[in-house]
Amino acid sequence: MLTNKSIPAFPVDVVLQENYIEDLGLEKQHKIDRMAFYMLSKIDGKKTIEDLIEEIHDHFSDVKKKQIEKDLMNVFSLLEQHHLINFSNKLQDTLLSYFVTLANRKYIPSAKRYNIQTLSFPAMVLFVLVRCTAQLFPLMVIVTLLSSIPFLVSKEAEAMTVIFYSLCIFFAIVVSISIHETSHLYFLRRSLQKNSIGFLKIGFMSFKIIRPAVNEQLIVAVSGPMITGGFGIAGAWGCLMISDPFFHLVGLVCSGIFLIHLLNLLPFFNDGSKLYNEIFDQHNKITSPPSKLRKKRYSF
Repeated sequence: MLTNKSIPAFPVDVVLQENYIEDLGLEKQHKIDRMAFYMLSKIDGKKTIEDLIEEIHDHFSDVKKKQIEKDLMNVFSLLEQHHLINFSNKLQDTLLSYFVTLANRKYIPSAKRYNIQTLSFPAMVLFVLVRCTAQLFPLMVIVTLLSSIPFLVSKEAEAMTVIFYSLCIFFAIVVSISIHETSHLYFLRRSLQKNSIGFLKIGFMSFKIIRPAVNEQLIVAVSGPMITGGFGIAGAWGCLMISDPFFHLVGLVCSGIFLIHLLNLLPFFNDGSKLYNEIFDQHNKITSPPSKLRKKRYSF
């Protein structure tokens, strides 16, 4: 939740220059003016927005604090749209942001960017999983408690059983999305031989790996759903060995969450559209009539 007590900081792969901000993760440069550079140069990862306003006002004493605050918030809004800045809050402000967002869906809290500096797939998955679990922990507690209330009121199940089931579902969702998104980034980095491109972006009830807009190989597009679905198939097969009815059910539900990712291979999803575009492009190249090729060859 962005307030005057929030502390802004640049991610490690975002570099502030006098005339532009360089995004190393997406290999982009964003131009800025001298005033924006002056305001942003005061950010050190320790000062709150309120401290920055006071410091800027000391330099521009003829400008009202309200105007400085408005200009600074506008700059932060633009930076956040391009994933160029992070904001940290105290624990009570973080918890408050979850309840505010649940009460008012029009409110969009600030997301946080994390750099992943490795080419190891297990290390990347572990990094994403730990960060996402830590960031979404308050939400996990809220969802677990809310989902347990109906069962506890009706007394149809024990409290620990319901909580365990809710936690398994939550972690299955987080782990499956972590593997899906990390697979895309892993194969993109391997194909380009760059271990610094892309980054993890965590917001309210969501997280995603942002990748640069480049011509991706087909394996980059299909790796997410295929690898995640593969874990789902292995999990479903493993459930055949579980004799306990409750754990068998939990295992099947969690495996189903992984298998759902295979739906992304359908043509109306982003991953699937890239797959089918590649297939039809190859088909058109093979089946193009020779007469059309001759016409194109001699048309000039």
